[in-house]
Parts: sequence; C-alpha cells; structure tokens
Amino acid sequence: MERKQLQQWLSEIDKAIEDEKLYAGQNILWPGSSTLGESTSVSSFQKTDRLFNSQEKTKKTIEQKRQEKLDEELDQMKNPQLSRKSQQLIFKSKREGKIEDRLMQEAQKRKQEASEREAKMKIEAKQKSMPLITQLAANLKREGDVVERLIDYQKVYQDKKDNLKKEIEPEANSAIPKINKTNVESRYMKPQNKNIAVEEYSHKPEISERSQKLAAKLGDAKERLLQKPTPKTLGDTECTFTPSIIKKDDSENKIWWETLYQQSKTIQEKKEKTKEDFDRLKVDPECTFKPKLSSANNEKKENSDDRVKRLQEWQKTREDRLKQEREQNSNRGLEECTFAPKINKNVAPAHIPKQQAPVNKFLQRQYLNKQKSPGDSKSSEIDQDVDPEVYERTIKRLREDLISIPLD
Repeated sequence: MERKQLQQWLSEIDKAIEDEKLYAGQNILWPGSSTLGESTSVSSFQKTDRLFNSQEKTKKTIEQKRQEKLDEELDQMKNPQLSRKSQQLIFKSKREGKIEDRLMQEAQKRKQEASEREAKMKIEAKQKSMPLITQLAANLKREGDVVERLIDYQKVYQDKKDNLKKEIEPEANSAIPKINKTNVESRYMKPQNKNIAVEEYSHKPEISERSQKLAAKLGDAKERLLQKPTPKTLGDTECTFTPSIIKKDDSENKIWWETLYQQSKTIQEKKEKTKEDFDRLKVDPECTFKPKLSSANNEKKENSDDRVKRLQEWQKTREDRLKQEREQNSNRGLEECTFAPKINKNVAPAHIPKQQAPVNKFLQRQYLNKQKSPGDSKSSEIDQDVDPEVYERTIKRLREDLISIPLD
C-alpha cells in the first residue's frame, strides 16, 4: 500500500514540474492567481516539501492505527496469571540468562551424571573378586574333597571322548565295507579331521595316605555327585531343653486301619441296636394302632390296557350313580303334586277359559315323564337344569290355577 502511494506521489511531483515549465515558458497564469508574478513565484521546491510532509503525515497515521490495533489485540488476549506458589519460587530462585540456556545446561549436567554413574558401575563390577552365593547354594551339603570330584569328572569326560573317537574312526582290517546308516544331518555335524589328538595333562597330583583312607570311607564319588543335595541342618546351641513325652494308651498307639475298623464296627452295632428297638416297639401290646400302609410299591405294575379298562369301568360306575341321584331328585320334586286330573280325549268344553291351556300342557308333560324309562338322560338333564326357586314358584302357581278351575 505504501509503495502505491509513493508511486502516486512521485507521479504528482512529475506532473507539477511539467506544469511549472509550461506556465513559465508561455507566461500563462497559474490557476487562482491574478498576476503573472504570483504565478511565477511559486516554486517547485515548495510543492515537493508539501508532498513530502503529506507523506510523513500519512506514515504517522498508518503507524498510529497499527499500534492501536496491536494494543486492541493484546487487550483481547488472555494475560497469564501466575499462582502464589510460582511467584514465591520465582522470587526465591536466582535465575540468570535465558530459559533456553538454562535448559541446555541442565541437560548437559544430567548426561554427565549418567555417564559418571555408568563408569562407576563398570569399575565396581571389575573390582568385585568375590562371587555372590545364594542362601540355597550355601546350605548345600557336599561330601568329599573338591579335587576328587573334579578328577572323577575328568574320568567321565575321558570315557565319553574315547567312545566318540571309536565311533568316528573306521574299523581297521575289515573286508566288508561299512554302511553308514546315519542321516545327512549327522554326517555334516561330524568333524572332518578324524585323527583327533588326545590331550595329555602334565600335572599329576599326588594323594596322601590319609586322603586315600578318607576317600575309601566316602565310597564312590560318582554316586555321591549324582545324589540330590540336602540342606545342612544347623543345630541351635541354645535349644538345650529335652521334653519328656507321656506314653499314650494302647488304643491311641494302634495302627490307623485298626482304628477305622473299630469305628465301623461300633457304627454297625448302633444300627443293629436301633433296629432291635424298632422291632420291639412293633410288638408292644400297648400300641394297638396299626396304620394301613400303602402296598402300591409291592404290587406288580399293571399294564396300560388294564389301566384303561379299569378307568373306563370306574367312569361307567360314576355315570350310573349320577343318573340314579338325578332321578331321585326329580321324583322328590314331584311327590308334593298329588292331584292327577282326568283328561278326556274330547275337545275341552267351551266354558274353560283360554288362559288355562298352559296348565293342560304341563299336565301332559308330567304324564309323559312318568311313562318314560328311568335311564333317559334327556329328561334328567332337563330336570337338573331347573332352578329350585323357579320350580317352587311354578308349583305354587299351578296349585292356585287348579283350585280356581270350576268342577262340573
């Protein structure tokens, strides 16, 4: 933006210089001037100063606005607030220089301490001549001298080496060719140099007579080495107390299976005694009550066909009993009806009112019901469905109607 303004101002200055030359050469008045002297008195330097002053003023205005905008942004930003503890630490600690320099110095210091610590550990590891022995290794019990055990190990090693040498070397003076039955991998694993030189040791230790006697007492060293090590039993010199043990009874000192046999025998005797007491109570003369026990478990299981037949017979017996009870109930309801009118086949007289027709129908139904067979299920079902209260009201009304009928 400033570059554009500067170019604009330079173009204006060039234009002003050309106008001055034009007006000076042709004696033309300046715009706004009354005389030629006034127009010629204005110099180009004054115009240039005025333009430069305007440029400086514009720069100051732009800088002022820029500073105001920056202040406004800083006001809008959240200012960091230090806690009271941080302020105390800053006040107490003497911090000099930049934070970057202090961090670099701290990192170099830690790196130097780590290298010194590592060098110290290496020196301590080299200076340690005594190996660390665990508590289990210290308590292991070894019999015999270590030299003898090492010699026995040497013998075992020599025997294994001789056996390996015999397997590797081919058999001498054998007319039959030997077939190698080993696989390819085992052949590659064998050493190429078949003539292995046996190592000879120059040191030959001399064993004294006392050591030989001790070795004879200890027995074979190989067996001792193959035995599992047992921890040493350290006796406490302060434990001098020897307790006196009281002898227990013979029953407690017996073998455990005898004790179990006695216990089972005692349990069996208790069961037999309980059974005898129960049998004695059964035959007690004072106990006269004898409950009837169900013998369903003792009976033989019946067949499914027999069970179906038995259930059908029971259903038939039940239905017969219900029919008989229904007939008795229906007859009991008609015992009070003692009147039986004589009904002719002829047409009823004209003096009988028409409202008595239901009474005749009821009497006809009663007569027909008496003549029906006792096993008729339809009549029993109808009688059973009649409400007793309705039946009583009907009988009462029938009596009233019968009483009101005139007799000829």
